[in-house]
Amino acid sequence: MTQCETSRTIVAGADSPPWLRVAAFFVPESIRRDPEAYRRARTAVYLCALPVLLSLVYSWNFWHVLSGWPAYLACGILLATNVAVAGALLAMRWTGSVALGINILLGYSFLEFSALAWLFGGPTSSVSYWLTILPLVAVLAVGARLALFWMALCQAQFALGLWLQLRGFEFANHLPESQRLAIWLGSVSCLSLICLLSVMINERAKSGTLRTLLTANAELERALGTAEAAD
Repeated sequence: MTQCETSRTIVAGADSPPWLRVAAFFVPESIRRDPEAYRRARTAVYLCALPVLLSLVYSWNFWHVLSGWPAYLACGILLATNVAVAGALLAMRWTGSVALGINILLGYSFLEFSALAWLFGGPTSSVSYWLTILPLVAVLAVGARLALFWMALCQAQFALGLWLQLRGFEFANHLPESQRLAIWLGSVSCLSLICLLSVMINERAKSGTLRTLLTANAELERALGTAEAAD
């Protein structure tokens, strides 16, 4: 790729799919000049859509299976995910840092899953499984170094829960016993689906960025050809 091509800003045209135009809104101009950074930014924006849907589904479920303060607390924690998603997207747009946006999202997700796990049985809770998704999101949107950091943090959380349990600390489980198997099966199924969707989102962002880049290069070549013909 020539220097002239790399300096060209990658943009989403009016004929682009709606999700691509939405993603482009949160990707600042500085990121669009680098195809790899643009691909990672688009992956990050698409991945931010998943917690929004999940927070609505799980908050609705917990509201119906729980009662009293556990219901209010669990639903409040889940719905606050949308605030974290908005903060992550706006941080990415204002600062041009994909890592900052993703760390905001992963930081809140870590606190969210940890709090819900301790509310529903501690390290043996099915909510603890959701911590395993954080390194995957980090490696797809930013890179392996950030993924290793979040992997270490999640392992430390598991170790702390196990240590407390071995020391005799009892984690209360506020889920009704009749709902625990259903929640466990739902968590395992959703995690499998999220892993698959995350990889598909990454591949779609990669192919979409390549198509956009090829279109931009083709327009540039046509412009150069027109200029040469005029000369």
